[in-house]
Amino acid sequence: MQPLSEDLQENLDRFIVESLELGCVWGLCDSEGNWAMVSSGEDAEVGVIPFWSEKPLAEQLCVDEWAVYEPVAIAMEEFLDDWLTWVCTKTCIGQGLIGMKILRVKN
Repeated sequence: MQPLSEDLQENLDRFIVESLELGCVWGLCDSEGNWAMVSSGEDAEVGVIPFWSEKPLAEQLCVDEWAVYEPVAIAMEEFLDDWLTWVCTKTCIGQGLIGMKILRVKN
């Protein structure tokens, strides 16, 4: 496993290529089915679920307050058909994370 680059575009390109090659993306989920989220740097009301292309990249963050999470593979078909159609999304690239912004929609 290669470490992530300082170049955000390179990391995004790598995420796409590796995820497609491996057929899945990785997220962090706890034993109760809650996905790890971080706040968007742009808006505190927007949560970001981070995703990785490789399990070891996700495992590196399972420490301290995130020790309750474990890497979980999401099949590419499920990710594209279910996850991406379930929420309004924008690509979020930062701090070595590739994520999906969850926009809170008021009814």
